Amino acid sequence: MIWNPPFNALIMLVLIVGAAVLIALSYLWSAQKMKYAAPQAIATLVLRGLGFLLLILFVLQPMQLPKPREITMQRSVAVLLDTSASMKQPVNSAPSAPTRFGHVRKLLDDNHVFKQIQSQAQLNIYGFDQQAGALAADALAKYEPQGKQTDLAAAIRQVAKIHDNDDLAGVLVFSDGRNTQGSDPAASLGEMKLPVYTVAVGSVLLKEETKTEQKKDLAIESIAADRRVILGRTANIALTVEATGFGARQVTVELLKGDTDQVINTTAVAVSQQQSRRQALFTVKPSAVGVFKYRVRIPAEAEDSDPTNNQRDFEVEVVDPINRLLYVDRLRFERRFFNQILEKQRSLRYTSVVPIDGERVMVQGNDPDGKRFGAAFSPEQLVGLKAIVIGDVPASQFTGQQIAALYDWVDKGGALLIMGGPASLGDKGFAGTQLGKLLPITPAQSHAYLEGQYPVDLTAEGAAHPAFQKVKGRWGNAPPLLSRFAVAKVKPTATVLMMTTDTNAAPIVVAQNLGKGKTAVVLTDSTWRWSLGYDQRTQSVGGQSPHTAFWSQLVDWLLPELTDTDRGQNQVQIITDRQAYEVGDQVMLMISVRDAAGEVVRDAEVQVTAATPDGRPVQRVAKIDPSDTAGALYTASFEAYMPGEFTIGVAAKRETADLGSDRVSIQVTQPIVEFTQTDPDPQTLTKLAEKTGGSVLNEMQLGDLAAKINMTPRQVTIQPSADADAEPAWNRWLLLLAFIGLMSGEWFIRRKNQWV
Repeated sequence: MIWNPPFNALIMLVLIVGAAVLIALSYLWSAQKMKYAAPQAIATLVLRGLGFLLLILFVLQPMQLPKPREITMQRSVAVLLDTSASMKQPVNSAPSAPTRFGHVRKLLDDNHVFKQIQSQAQLNIYGFDQQAGALAADALAKYEPQGKQTDLAAAIRQVAKIHDNDDLAGVLVFSDGRNTQGSDPAASLGEMKLPVYTVAVGSVLLKEETKTEQKKDLAIESIAADRRVILGRTANIALTVEATGFGARQVTVELLKGDTDQVINTTAVAVSQQQSRRQALFTVKPSAVGVFKYRVRIPAEAEDSDPTNNQRDFEVEVVDPINRLLYVDRLRFERRFFNQILEKQRSLRYTSVVPIDGERVMVQGNDPDGKRFGAAFSPEQLVGLKAIVIGDVPASQFTGQQIAALYDWVDKGGALLIMGGPASLGDKGFAGTQLGKLLPITPAQSHAYLEGQYPVDLTAEGAAHPAFQKVKGRWGNAPPLLSRFAVAKVKPTATVLMMTTDTNAAPIVVAQNLGKGKTAVVLTDSTWRWSLGYDQRTQSVGGQSPHTAFWSQLVDWLLPELTDTDRGQNQVQIITDRQAYEVGDQVMLMISVRDAAGEVVRDAEVQVTAATPDGRPVQRVAKIDPSDTAGALYTASFEAYMPGEFTIGVAAKRETADLGSDRVSIQVTQPIVEFTQTDPDPQTLTKLAEKTGGSVLNEMQLGDLAAKINMTPRQVTIQPSADADAEPAWNRWLLLLAFIGLMSGEWFIRRKNQWV
């Protein structure tokens, strides 16, 4: 029996004791009239006692479990298909041979053994490379292997864990045996007592068998272009041309405007079998602000086997050199005092927007163009903005399209600051939108807005950060803030610039750089107190009110200097043909050198130094590329001789005058074995099958698989569960009728003997 009272133990005890007391009192009262030796008295006491026992049974509500059940469970058979990149190789040397994976796919479709297994056991199909994943049978027709590593032992362990309770009868592996990662499968799986049956796929192709006529192909392999330039400056475009299967020849490359056929410029590069990759160089100088679309193209040739890779599109955003800022906020103290900061900023054009309702807005500021746009976040408006400050407004204030446009704008180099507020950082704030990826913090889910006295000071990183390094004085003397917003975490790429000095050490200002853009968040809505409630003699910062020092420095940091608007606007800029290389690749460098007026310098001394992973620097002298008819770019190259990070620095000077420097990092990796060592390794599969008690099968022996695997269903005893299977033992009509009969009989005897 399982007791399941609907009350807690104390209530149940009170009910039982109370019932016992009532029975005792009724017994004492009845004793005055009844003769205990009389049969009627004994019957009355017996009936009353039995009724009391049934009453206790109803209160306790006992449950009873059914008998254990015997069920028959099918065993499971797992089929593992190698989906690593080596399975893309031809299965044999026949001219029209399918890939190894395609051959396995045909075996699964044609062989009757799998239907036979499915009639006796559960058949589960998995694909594996570094790990295993379920594959739907109807998805195999379109599936292509592309795994970069193969870990057979880890994949089988993972499948065995998935089927831990299903009594896995065996594993059938289709693979070329090329195990490129992890432990030796045979050594690590030998003690699992799980039979593994292997089918080796593919044969070793001799070198002469693999020789096929090389297709001729002209392609633009990569392109590197300035994505953002200041109006009046030149944008550099460097691209890599690859010619496969061609002899020595000239390849023409065109630069076109947009997706039209209007050719802006043409150049040519010399390629050969020994040097099949060359760099082509272009420059453009847009004459207006906006986003300009360009295309580089190799004109189609009859011998080119794949003309689809002959062109690439890219965009160049041209920005206004004037600093423009957009501020969106509701009416509040923070807005009032922040507007005063913006009014005092010299060489700043700003627009301050207050949403009134769904359609109306209040617009202030000194930028006529900004007043015309409001907070539309249109491409025409964003291209002219350097910084955007969003105050206490909910994310619903903007459409999904506007938020996506703002996200792209930051990615291209814009600066975004979110000011603290219940709407901007609360449940309806920007953390739950696409902009949440840009925020340097993750807001707390609950109790995010806290009020109190919060003294603050710069962190060591904040004091050295460009936003506050110009401020002389201690922030610890400033009046405490009156509020803060709790955060769940500060993102690893972010920097805490200011925090509270109490025991919580809570962040107040957090910033981060995101590629060419940057974002920051101010986790309070009470900086206005630094303007109203401070003692000028003891609580000023750098001779200013804490409010003025704080916001003027943050705004200065958001608005880049003209020469720092984009990394590409430095006087010296280095461009690599790619960002990632493999060991043995040639790293091609293109360097642009300009003077302070933005004019190309053609007589500079350009020194290249690459810091390598093993500490041996590589040094080169860059020269003007003879194939660059405009003479605008210097070039140099070196071999990426080992894996790791290479940091390439460039310094340029003319006579004794330094023209500037630039630095860029590239990653060099080892060639992936899965793509370079593709010969089958049947020995690995043979040892695995022998160690695990399975066997090696060829394609003709697959029909024997059903006989080799023990797929006999097993009998399993299912013990009943107290939570799911228990049945009430007290809820019976017979017990209810018995209780009524006992109470009725007891009352009848008492009534007949006039004891009531």
